[in-house]
Amino acid sequence: MVHEGIGSYTGTMSHWNVLALIGVGSVLAACNSKSSGGSTASDAGFTGDAEMSSDTSIPGDSGESADSGGATDTGSTGDSGATTCPGGPDGGGLAYKGVVELSRVGLPTPVRYNALAQIEPTASYPPTGFTGTLVGACCYGTTPSDAGLPTLESAGNITITDGTSTLATLMSGSYVASSTTDPTLTWLPGAMLKVTASGGTVGAFTATVAAPPYFTGVSPAFNAPITVHTSADLVVSWTPSKRPCSKITVGLTQGALQPSAGCVVDDSAGTVTIPASMLGMFTATSGTAVIERVEGTDTLASNAEIGVVVINVQTTTTMYTP
Repeated sequence: MVHEGIGSYTGTMSHWNVLALIGVGSVLAACNSKSSGGSTASDAGFTGDAEMSSDTSIPGDSGESADSGGATDTGSTGDSGATTCPGGPDGGGLAYKGVVELSRVGLPTPVRYNALAQIEPTASYPPTGFTGTLVGACCYGTTPSDAGLPTLESAGNITITDGTSTLATLMSGSYVASSTTDPTLTWLPGAMLKVTASGGTVGAFTATVAAPPYFTGVSPAFNAPITVHTSADLVVSWTPSKRPCSKITVGLTQGALQPSAGCVVDDSAGTVTIPASMLGMFTATSGTAVIERVEGTDTLASNAEIGVVVINVQTTTTMYTP
């Protein structure tokens, strides 16, 4: 479920730890599919990039500053006053599915920026075997075994741009980049990040997503280890952004392939509660906590459905105690 980190791009990690947030409600979808008797709907994952190599070329945060500007909100308001959030067409029946994920990890410092893409045959996506229990906005579940990486497909080189500036190019065959090695891979809140694939086995595609605002007011603060009492509800709160389409994901992990808990709510909620009934099932004494602010959309290639997400991440270690 919750990522143990996307820093070891060596093919040794489970591929559901990469395929995060194709649909932001993936945590709930996985649980709902179990309760309705269906197959697993999506990756119940997050993107805790804590193990990414530190970026010494980008100054570290002291704990996430306020939104410093950038482009306006991607959500639009119609005549009725309702907000229309970017979604995308339904690619049901296409041969391939995949994700392009751009992440800014604000905590732990120093700040670093990551990009990855993964595309695979729809028949192998997502991995099977997830079982979960849904309580409100949160899911507790586990994947019983690591099926390893699937057969990955190429959509040619994938270029990430901000206006006329190229931030990074994900080369076919690896599809990863980090500000550690690509110091131009950086952006401000509100930046309109465009992802363009030149095309290969998977057809060419393009999509644009606005970078979400930085976190402020997170409680408990993620700049130090968090003590989680498994006999009590854990309430996580934050200062909501002004983006009507942002989602917040919060997750707790106990370690690789161990049961974990994850929640997805609207950014405007400002709070989420992981219930004691879930935490009481934890057996480990330590793990990782992740909070993310997510903006995303879906786009179609000629033969594939591609999710594109931009996320702000904070992650810290956890200590579990009764």
